[in-house]
Amino acid sequence: MSNKKIKLVVMRHAESLEDIDDTAYERLSDAEMPLSEKGQGQSSSFGKNFGAEYGHIKNFRFVLSPSKRALETAEGIACELPPGANFSFTTEQRIAKQDWGDVTVHNRKAAENERRKAGILNYAFPNGESGREVLVRFADFAAYINSEIRTSPEDELFVVITHGLEIQFFLKAFFNWTDEYFETLPRIKNCGAKKIGIGKDGLPALVDEL
Repeated sequence: MSNKKIKLVVMRHAESLEDIDDTAYERLSDAEMPLSEKGQGQSSSFGKNFGAEYGHIKNFRFVLSPSKRALETAEGIACELPPGANFSFTTEQRIAKQDWGDVTVHNRKAAENERRKAGILNYAFPNGESGREVLVRFADFAAYINSEIRTSPEDELFVVITHGLEIQFFLKAFFNWTDEYFETLPRIKNCGAKKIGIGKDGLPALVDEL
């Protein structure tokens, strides 16, 4: 698929406090969750490689989950872009992390076990979102971003920064994957990224496999 022109990069934020501290949500809201010290280094390192790969592009549109860790990841990347590059940040509520409702450090393991049994799409966190509800908002966003990348200038790249499982919701919605395939997808690591390109036929395609 090397003939695909990359128009969209979808990635998970760098390592955050909640990735290394199970009690972090007892002190901070999801929106306030910052990167860890390691995560700050990850975003900078990713940015160096990203800048080297896409240094020929002049305009970058970062679309971010409404969380501090997504913003800090974007800032780390933007700092490594070549001089003269233009970039903008937009917060997008439709790509926020799934609402886990009443889950706490005390009942998290039980909730995650129940989700595994029921399936990601079918399980609903107590007083939170179900997978189906998350998919609805990601489908709405996927339709929007699909239109944007098709009509954007040649020298513009979109960078969507969201969360690990949420990338899978996005890709399922964007490519209309089956429920069965979605449930088999591997988890995306911190700063893991997937590229979507547009071919000469005008159709988007995943450039790197899951």
